[in-house]
Amino acid sequence: FSCCQDVLRRLDKTFQAFFARLRRREKPGFPRFRSFRRYDSITFPSYGDGCRLLEDDLRPLKRGLAHLGRAQRRHSRRKRGSRRRRKAAALVGVPREAVAFQATE
Repeated sequence: FSCCQDVLRRLDKTFQAFFARLRRREKPGFPRFRSFRRYDSITFPSYGDGCRLLEDDLRPLKRGLAHLGRAQRRHSRRKRGSRRRRKAAALVGVPREAVAFQATE
């Protein structure tokens, strides 16, 4: 998988919603694309594919994101389970991240 697949998934979701409006006989309008200014995130479908944690003595709270550099990491609580997906975004030049976890049995 690659983060480029997220772009195609968003595009597919837009067209599915468009054709669903056609099936419901609603006024479909044009496919509702988001502005490029609102596209401020990248989803890495699997952990380790373009992103990884960098836990060394010099930077214990950093993570590496492919082509984005390093970003600050903040934990609100201890996560349990395995990392499944990462979404990285930049808000006013400050990288931030959301991580989805899959619970282990």
